[in-house]
Amino acid sequence: VVNSSNRLLVGERSSVPGSWQCPQGGVDAAHDGNDDETINDAAARELYEEMGLVVGKHVLPDDDSTENATAFRYETTGTNSWLTTNGFAGQELHWRIFRCIDGRGDDDASVITDLSGQNGESAEFTQVRWEDIDHVVTNVWEAKKKNYEVLQSILQNSSIEAWNRKCIDLDFTGRWVRQNNFGVNLVNALVARGLTEEKARVESEKPYIQTWVRDESDKTAWVVSTFDADDETTVRRKLKYAVGTWEEEYKGQATIYGEALKPTVVTRRTFYVPEPDADRTTYAIAHVTLSQTPKGLEESRRYLKNDGQQMILRRTFWSAGDCEPAISTEVFARD
Repeated sequence: VVNSSNRLLVGERSSVPGSWQCPQGGVDAAHDGNDDETINDAAARELYEEMGLVVGKHVLPDDDSTENATAFRYETTGTNSWLTTNGFAGQELHWRIFRCIDGRGDDDASVITDLSGQNGESAEFTQVRWEDIDHVVTNVWEAKKKNYEVLQSILQNSSIEAWNRKCIDLDFTGRWVRQNNFGVNLVNALVARGLTEEKARVESEKPYIQTWVRDESDKTAWVVSTFDADDETTVRRKLKYAVGTWEEEYKGQATIYGEALKPTVVTRRTFYVPEPDADRTTYAIAHVTLSQTPKGLEESRRYLKNDGQQMILRRTFWSAGDCEPAISTEVFARD
């Protein structure tokens, strides 16, 4: 599993403290009337059993990773591996790459993983983290090093390049107008941020217009202008959304952030993730920004639908002390 920064998800093995590796497991043969597992099915099952990750909720398969091109055999003869003690010379390992689709998990893998062991399996790992592939290859168990070098080659020579192309291909260029009659749960979400119900309803019915322009020097960055609700030709806010961590300073009243009597800094992080609800032809990616605001943590996730003519904005807000987030959806039409 890789995140938006192309760092690898690894766990510390329960049985070998200090040893970190990717989740892995065997392909089940036919049993109880079931057919042999495919490598894809086995990979999804092992991800769930060892780390509690669910395909479609936490991760999605990387379309540019194929199960047939990523096999490698390694030997364990002369070691005390369970393979050797059970009469095997080694095993063939197939890499199947998944990408994280969870906004918070993209930064901190521990918030989406469950290491207790699922489907009756024992716990395999004690903790998890995102790690640079070069570091993983350098420090992995020697018997597996060549196999991890295969993964390193796949990521660095094809998968990462293909992912970067997809991020650039995602095109938000244009003028976008919110379709207020298509919004879902926006009033309740604004109330969760501290607005009165009356104020939240007024805000949800206001015109909301933005223009998105690709930055000339960085094809993954966007310059976004938001127009005044009372004067749709006056820009009230202009921001550059560049991949990485950045800061925004504001003062006064802000619908999402609240009121600030003095200049206040909001720390934000922008990145791209696969999006299962997006158009699957060309635009199956979301532009995500996490914002640590005075009121809580906000995720803004934007992606395209309807052959690129609709932009979906899904906001998820975690206020301090609340277990369940407030989730809202807004629909913008390309004007």
